[in-house]
Amino acid sequence: MTARRGALWMALALVLLVVARGGAAAAAPAAASGPAAAAAPAPRVSCADAASALAAAAFPGLAALPFCVELGGRVALRWGIAGGVATFGVHAVLPADTAYLGIGLSQQGSMRGADVALLNRTAGGWALVDAFAPDFVAPTADAAQDLRLVGLAARAGGALTAAWRRAVAPCDARNLPLGPAPLHVLWAYGPRFGYHGRASRGGVLVDLRAGRALNAPGSAASVAGEPGLRTLELKLGGPIPAQRTTYLVQYFTLPADREYHVLRYEPIVGSPLLHHGVLYSCAAGRAADGVAAALAAGARGPYDRFSPNFTMACENFYMLLASNMTGWTAPPNAGLPMGTPNRRLVALELHFDNPEGLADAVDSGSGIRVYYAPKAPGRDDVGLITLQQPVLNIPPGQAAVPSNVSVCPAECTSRLPRSGVALLDVFFHMHGLGAGIEARHFRGGVELEPIGSLRSWDYNFQGNAPLTGRQLRLLPGDDLTLRCVFDSRARTNVTRSGFATSDEMCFAWLSVVPAPTGDAPGLCYSFGGRPVAVCGAEPEGLYEVLARRDASVLRGLVGEGKLLVAPDPTATSKPYKEACSAKPPARRVRAAAAAGAAAAGLAGDAAAHLPQHRLPNGLVVRHASTAAEVAFLFDEAARRTYLRHGVAVRRGGTVLDVGANIGLAAMAFAVDAGSGGRVVALEPAPAAAAALAANLRAHAELCAREGRPAPAPVTVLAAAAGDGRSAAGELTVFAGAAGWSTLRRDDAEVLAGMEAYLGHMVDAPRRAAAADDDAGWSPAQRALVAVARRLARAPPLRPLARLLARLYVQQVMLRGASCVRVPLVSLSDVIDGQGLAAVDLLKVDVERAELEVLRGVQPRHWPRIRQVALEVHDVGGQLAAVLRLLRESGGFAHVVVEQDAQLAGSSLFNVYARR
Repeated sequence: MTARRGALWMALALVLLVVARGGAAAAAPAAASGPAAAAAPAPRVSCADAASALAAAAFPGLAALPFCVELGGRVALRWGIAGGVATFGVHAVLPADTAYLGIGLSQQGSMRGADVALLNRTAGGWALVDAFAPDFVAPTADAAQDLRLVGLAARAGGALTAAWRRAVAPCDARNLPLGPAPLHVLWAYGPRFGYHGRASRGGVLVDLRAGRALNAPGSAASVAGEPGLRTLELKLGGPIPAQRTTYLVQYFTLPADREYHVLRYEPIVGSPLLHHGVLYSCAAGRAADGVAAALAAGARGPYDRFSPNFTMACENFYMLLASNMTGWTAPPNAGLPMGTPNRRLVALELHFDNPEGLADAVDSGSGIRVYYAPKAPGRDDVGLITLQQPVLNIPPGQAAVPSNVSVCPAECTSRLPRSGVALLDVFFHMHGLGAGIEARHFRGGVELEPIGSLRSWDYNFQGNAPLTGRQLRLLPGDDLTLRCVFDSRARTNVTRSGFATSDEMCFAWLSVVPAPTGDAPGLCYSFGGRPVAVCGAEPEGLYEVLARRDASVLRGLVGEGKLLVAPDPTATSKPYKEACSAKPPARRVRAAAAAGAAAAGLAGDAAAHLPQHRLPNGLVVRHASTAAEVAFLFDEAARRTYLRHGVAVRRGGTVLDVGANIGLAAMAFAVDAGSGGRVVALEPAPAAAAALAANLRAHAELCAREGRPAPAPVTVLAAAAGDGRSAAGELTVFAGAAGWSTLRRDDAEVLAGMEAYLGHMVDAPRRAAAADDDAGWSPAQRALVAVARRLARAPPLRPLARLLARLYVQQVMLRGASCVRVPLVSLSDVIDGQGLAAVDLLKVDVERAELEVLRGVQPRHWPRIRQVALEVHDVGGQLAAVLRLLRESGGFAHVVVEQDAQLAGSSLFNVYARR
């Protein structure tokens, strides 16, 4: 991705736009292997059909899989877990033009962060790829291909049967562990890689260990047989203001003729603008009496939550809802109390998000549907413990900003019953900058298994995450912590905590049984970086005290027992370490084979729309920018820019090409290494990913057609290289200069470098050797430089020539910038994942991110790397840091720095290192 080249890296664009929100997916009981069930109206694939198909396929070593879920009619997924290994088997009857079938696992039900097993149709048949979805973009192949294909069979009529194995607790951060926490199973298929419509995708929440679906739409049937069951709907309805953020509140009276238990509740969505809601209960007392009087007078609302004339009278969290959640169901022998003195009056608060400012939006009646019954003898009450971090100050422009740790201290949990409480589920809540969240659990100076964590966050996929299968218990004297991580790269201002959509929040609500009583924790959290915590109720005026930063008042509140001392247990406890398996269950599906198959299946379709350019050697290549850029890349490869000062590629060697662009340098490396060698190419920019794959295939075909020696196989990985601290990054792609795509955008540095380069061309005399400078230029580009050269002949007009060069860079080459979120891998991940015993040449061209790339090499891997060739942008002292790292960490004895004559005066340098 040079200021002269380009870094686009094959987006192994196995596009599974798995949006699990909506789509039919229903759980089905496991069926034993045997004859297929009677055919339902076509197409319909049952669990019995899947069992029969897998048995008939007779895949080696595949036993009957006990669990199953039916996915949308055409697909059924079976699985089993034993001895740290999970085996999945899928049977599908797909349309004839299907190009892919994706089965994903997701923590929230969103495609963002999903772990994807992708079955991709290629020219040679179907192939399995271990993939990861960094966002609502093409899933990318993992550097470590940790799925083992057991067997695959495709038959006439669109029938596809496949089975694979994976570790239950993988070490790869892109693979989700199959622990006791339920996961959403996502599915999608289609004829091309793009949006696949509602009929061909969906998702269902599944307890993989127990083998059953949870909270599926219609699971109200699970409480239908309860004696005395009744239904209550609490709804608002009416116009939605055109402003971005609206919180509306309405009061309701609950049945109170006796004590009831809420056995289930679910959202009622009356507008697509509904984001989430909270049902608050009013504690008995003066405030509740005021609400009762207002209701008696018919003044139930709705009210604007932030109107200066409105004061919220109900403040106890009671029920939580999000527009995409399917519902909450109480565990057996428990329920949410209703009809008690503190559960008779409630306030329903709904958050509407209207980003387009629609003036005519109407809510037809959003709210909550409650299923309740008389409290049965021996049935426990369910309660709620609220963790939060109320003080957030998030600086702009950063990929990962952690909040301060919020602590629920041992002194607060000591008020719980002696036997403690069981944890039922957790409901996490953040806004649009959320990137991750974790609630941790400590006991006696030792960290226990985390209560819950999300590796990624999707603002539009919120809901309760059940914990019932894990048998977690909170005992008196335990500590809890909450921490959120935010991605603020889209902001230019500091973001603070608040109710508005543009503000941020950090919440975790824990459902527990039996419900805490008396002064036991309801609210339990510390704030900012202060070692004091709220327990039970917030002291009056707390936030005014925090705003004044008055430590003496805080000490006074601690002395009065209104706040508790809350030391951070993360600093003093033995950390929890989850065991993982670094190896796949058996032989690893080679990443080269998987990526190559995926490239073969996608390159033709994905590259068909890209422009072509014929190289001087006769090869026609696809590209994502301009013919001028392709000509430059070819010239650079032909001049062997990366092979100087003793750096060379030997026959049979391995090259790691980081920032491979459309593959012209990778082709040259492949020829040098020969059929006994290997090239691993990284390129994150999706627009040129298909071009990279198509060009590599075209090059291999040209070599075979002309009888040339076969080049080394090239494995393409769709990711950017980083230092290993982040799983994804924001890549800026320039439509007019794809080779400048970068994770570290700096237009001023680009302008300075290109002014130097274009200035060289403008000032250069017209000589035969200069004819190559404009190879591949359009007529308009040639005309611009011709005019600039004429102006440059007259010294007084040289500034105007320079201005033309600057305008060319700004208006042509930097136009049309767009951003795409791409996965990040460290080079150590790549080396391990690809099984590289030695790297003869590490080539790096990543537009200002080169230092992060080198920092992603662990000390144990440096001895494997024989040579390095990289472009360095000397911004902020980066050149000196790179040289120091190569000599001290890398141990290279020979390090040379040079600058291209055409770039004299710029910040661009080439660095060569060898043993």
